[in-house]
Amino acid sequence: MTIRMNDLPNNIFIPDLPEIYQIEVSRKCNLSCPMCPRKLFCRKDETEFIDINLIDKLIKEGSLEGSYFIELQMSGEPTLHPQLDKIINKLKPFVAIGLSTNGTNLDLDCLFELDYVTINYNAIKNDPTAIDRIRRFVQRAYRYGKPAIDLQIIELSDWDLDYEILSAEFKHELVLPMFNIRTVPDCFMTIFDKPDRLPVEKELCLNPWLSVSIQANGNVVPCCFSFGDDIVYGNIKELSLYEIWSVYNDEVVKLREEHRAGNYRNICARCYMRSPMLLHWAIFRDSIRRFA
Repeated sequence: MTIRMNDLPNNIFIPDLPEIYQIEVSRKCNLSCPMCPRKLFCRKDETEFIDINLIDKLIKEGSLEGSYFIELQMSGEPTLHPQLDKIINKLKPFVAIGLSTNGTNLDLDCLFELDYVTINYNAIKNDPTAIDRIRRFVQRAYRYGKPAIDLQIIELSDWDLDYEILSAEFKHELVLPMFNIRTVPDCFMTIFDKPDRLPVEKELCLNPWLSVSIQANGNVVPCCFSFGDDIVYGNIKELSLYEIWSVYNDEVVKLREEHRAGNYRNICARCYMRSPMLLHWAIFRDSIRRFA
């Protein structure tokens, strides 16, 4: 269903705690992909890895109570975090856990404790060892019984050829219930393309009312496109998530009012998706819950 701005009542239910749909465990990356805009977004605090004590703080303060599925990614490569295994073990009693990876470190044992993994094929398509590495990962996941895996192709030039090649390469693996090949639009056409070429959506984005992402430096931001300091609600080092969302929430309220009025800041004005939290739900519904 498409939600228009005027459809949203003034007394809409707003949860006391938002859904956390991403925790960026790593700002650092080991590749430099041409389609990735991470270098275009600067932060005053360029912390590379989230402090594991912040994970403990979120749990102790009950900040996960509004969440059901958290992905451990944003602008970096999550498998580089030196304590990724400990982070997964801390979170998994409370929520389903996934991550999106460039596929360079698929041999990590802790990945098989996850519920879901996206492998970005475009990041490693020119690596001659990539196909065999992905195949070993899929086969090992089948033996372990998890995670569900999406091999993802970004719809760049010749994406349909990539899809045909991968479908042939993984024809035996595609019969497994936990493996899928999917294609997605180029999320960051919003950064690189001219504004008049953008397929900008006019519907209301629900993220300001329902969900957040958390950067490696502790900043709480509206969504998965918030790579920089464009819109920061607060920092979990200083306040609880409840306080940021429901008490000292001037920036949260301001963003909601802007969206109601259609008066978008640049990062939102150029967005083609709207409500990326709904894509997060679709992944949970179609990949994790279906397989589980």
